Amino acid sequence: MDVREKRARKCCCVAGWKTIAFLCTLGILLIAAAVTLYETKVLDRYVQRKINEKLVLGPDSEGYAQWLNPTVPIHMQYFIFDVVNPEEVLQGKKPYVFQRGPFSYREHRHKRNVTWNTSYASVTYNQEMYFVFDPSTSCSSCDPHVFEVTTINIPLVTLAEAVRNLPFFVKEFIGVVIFEHYKEKIFMKRRVHDLLWGYKDPLFAEYAKLRSEAPEFLRKYLPDIPPIVALQKNDTYGGVTSVRTGAKDIKQLVEWIEWKGQSILTVWNSTYANMINGTDGSEFSPDTSPDDTLYVFVTMLCRSLYLTHSANSRLWGIDALQFTVPKEEFLNGTTNPDNEGFCVERCYPSGILDIGVCQPPSPVKIPLFVSAPHFYLGDPSLHEEIGGLSPNKEEHGTYLNVEPHTGISIKGSKRLQINVKVEAVRGIVETGGISSLFFPVMYVNESVALDSASVDKLKSEVLSKFVIVHALELGMVILGGLLVLVAIIVITRLIIFKRKQKKLKLVSVLNSSSEDTPLLWS
Repeated sequence: MDVREKRARKCCCVAGWKTIAFLCTLGILLIAAAVTLYETKVLDRYVQRKINEKLVLGPDSEGYAQWLNPTVPIHMQYFIFDVVNPEEVLQGKKPYVFQRGPFSYREHRHKRNVTWNTSYASVTYNQEMYFVFDPSTSCSSCDPHVFEVTTINIPLVTLAEAVRNLPFFVKEFIGVVIFEHYKEKIFMKRRVHDLLWGYKDPLFAEYAKLRSEAPEFLRKYLPDIPPIVALQKNDTYGGVTSVRTGAKDIKQLVEWIEWKGQSILTVWNSTYANMINGTDGSEFSPDTSPDDTLYVFVTMLCRSLYLTHSANSRLWGIDALQFTVPKEEFLNGTTNPDNEGFCVERCYPSGILDIGVCQPPSPVKIPLFVSAPHFYLGDPSLHEEIGGLSPNKEEHGTYLNVEPHTGISIKGSKRLQINVKVEAVRGIVETGGISSLFFPVMYVNESVALDSASVDKLKSEVLSKFVIVHALELGMVILGGLLVLVAIIVITRLIIFKRKQKKLKLVSVLNSSSEDTPLLWS
């Protein structure tokens, strides 16, 4: 082998080792960079910032049209409690109820009189809501205009409560002239439609007539009671509301500032209870984490509720965080001091909230109380007094599944039960045969779930960006791994080649030595 060939081989060997070093270094750097990007979430944060910029609410923002007139289907499902043993209850026995429904209505929301405030930092509006019966999501026999249920006689209970503390002769007038004359009982039959959306009650109508004809000394004791009885209202406005747009702080996106001209309520007995916190529940600030506590202001209750992370979920191929209302929210003020402010007249058992303070001004307060359906998470005595109830988390708990990057509620249910407090009133014999209890009338399941078009849009316009980022990080790891693997293969081949070269050189030396050795030793 001449000198020139040796030099060539030496140069080739050096070049091979340089190539190996380059490939190995580049591969390790790619893997290290990918791991660093994944651990520090640099690219994720960049994408999240871009999403946050688009989520800021404004007249020209991408989500403005959906915020103004939501197209995502919202259903209000009503389950009515039908009393199956009314006569036995009058004899002092335990009432049994059978749940009828759902009577399902499509809920429509439209924000009116929208006004943008200084620097678009907040926006004021009044939300119109109306409900349209939806047979396709109701039970097969659930025609609210035909279906009748036996339920508590709300007008009778209301009148009885109205005269509870009045002079005895006033009670006698109500009891004899109205209740006995019209043979009123503690239970009544009503069509579901009338019970929900209202009807002109003949008892109240007759009471109004007798009140107008009563002597002045008696009339001054008798409150003026509207003849219409309704548990729900249709085609109404929710009240002038101001929320933040997220322009100054994205963490405050669509958080309530004021409702009906108040930044803090005056209906409860503590500052904590009167706070207006959170959003309406349809969305929250983006970049939501399991450590967050989500607040929702519920106008029906005139109070805020909070939800905590309970599980991770996956819906329609979208990862979400599930938040639920914890047990602590249902405890009364004696058990949970934070809730003491919700005890207006007195503290009731855990799981019961007096919403009389939340009703429009009226000379007579209907004794309405709210709980979770079937008294879920309430004091056990509440559901033990009523037969036919079986509280459970799956059917009766309130939950929200939130997509963490956008803060949008992709699926959820807000579930509330309306109850009437029934107590015996001395002098009103119609109330004497029933035990004092909170009687369930119906419960509401307000549910929302993204439609297929919204799911596709969320995936293509938001989540796909994170898929690309994570694919890039994974691609860097794979490419880096391949480069290291190639370097290993090259170095392995080079080692094998050098070993072969050494072996050949040794054989050549041995052969050369053999040729120079004489055949005979002298």
